[in-house]
Amino acid sequence: MSLYTEILARLQGATGPDENLDVLIENALGVARFERDPRIGFGDADYNRVPAKPLTASIDAALDLLEEKLPGNDSTLELCGSRGAKFSLYAGFDDLPYDGISTMRCPEGACLAILIAIFTALKNEEAQP
Repeated sequence: MSLYTEILARLQGATGPDENLDVLIENALGVARFERDPRIGFGDADYNRVPAKPLTASIDAALDLLEEKLPGNDSTLELCGSRGAKFSLYAGFDDLPYDGISTMRCPEGACLAILIAIFTALKNEEAQP
């Protein structure tokens, strides 16, 4: 199972924000950030990981990642409400074969749907020869 497939399965099973999943996503996509400890000289610099962006909790962070990893793709986000307390958010790309659905309370559902869309598209791109 590829790392994208593993992360996609975790996203589809997520029920809300998950800091461990945020770290896993940043590591997998190579967007983790590190800062040098200013108390140590440059020759022996010690780098510490900056806390992961709240990708599973922030729509802005999820959309920023979308633009960074899949620039120029026209994305479609459609929010469908119901009489209950839950909403469905469909996220997809006009140029890529994808359907992503996350049904849960917003905004967490929106974040997860965007991340599911990103990882589905990356998995599909990875599978193409």
